[in-house]
Amino acid sequence: MEGKLYLLVTIDRTSKVAFASLFEMANTAVARTFLEQLVEAIPYEIEVVLTDNGISSLTCPKQIGPLPGIGAIPLTPCSQYGIEHRLTKPNHP
Repeated sequence: MEGKLYLLVTIDRTSKVAFASLFEMANTAVARTFLEQLVEAIPYEIEVVLTDNGISSLTCPKQIGPLPGIGAIPLTPCSQYGIEHRLTKPNHP
């Protein structure tokens, strides 16, 4: 691989288990893939995901809302797995 890579990392606050993956781009599709990989890799139920306010993290309907002419947004990865999605405070990653 040549060029820029994006490292997505998650750390469980309780067990301190870390999970990471490299991607060629950072967007909502990559965030969905990363969450799916995380759910498969972690042997316990994930209750809450805390992300920054980056565009790749905005997968909750309350953040992006219904799209004009399209209506409701399809199931988000978090809601698909029953995970609550929270965002950090702006300027506090």
